Amino acid sequence: MAEAVGRYVRVVGIHDARSFFSVLEDYLERAKESVWIWAPWTASRADTVLPMLQATVERGVRVSIFTRPERAPSRESWRQRLRELREIVSRVVAYSNMHQKIVVVGDRTALLGSLNPLSHRDTREVMVEHEGPWFATRLLQHEYAEHFINAPDCDVCKAAAELRRAAPDKLDAPPWSWRCGNRGCGWKKDAKPPSFVA
Repeated sequence: MAEAVGRYVRVVGIHDARSFFSVLEDYLERAKESVWIWAPWTASRADTVLPMLQATVERGVRVSIFTRPERAPSRESWRQRLRELREIVSRVVAYSNMHQKIVVVGDRTALLGSLNPLSHRDTREVMVEHEGPWFATRLLQHEYAEHFINAPDCDVCKAAAELRRAAPDKLDAPPWSWRCGNRGCGWKKDAKPPSFVA
């Protein structure tokens, strides 16, 4: 009975771009221990979200973000926003080709859907707000959050490494790897989580 109740997940809201950012702000203001964010782009919502993140960090909350590498955005203004994000949040991991849109607050709240929490302009998107410690914890485990947040530096040129996931059809390639963020360096390292099962 305890296990069944522990896995109970309650959907408490379904949001589009009109309502999501006020919900995100409320969660960031109430966060006490940790906030995890997966957002492929850091661009058009930076003016709104970066001050929220800064206030959260200044309260001592551990904020961790996975986003695409600096060279991935096509516009210099987007790359500048990513640099500004890194000045505010110390735990930012470059994750090549990632497309997840996830926010996990503490150990019981998860927002999951198609809306990029750090960059949204005019597309129609959805984010589903879930309450329940089992689901939030399971989502963090699925993304190997604690393992991948500890990105190494390149052994050769000391640049920050980028996380890469092998394409689904590349069965002979390592599932994850760290690669040097400097083009032409060539350094790479296995990033497979200890608990990963193919």
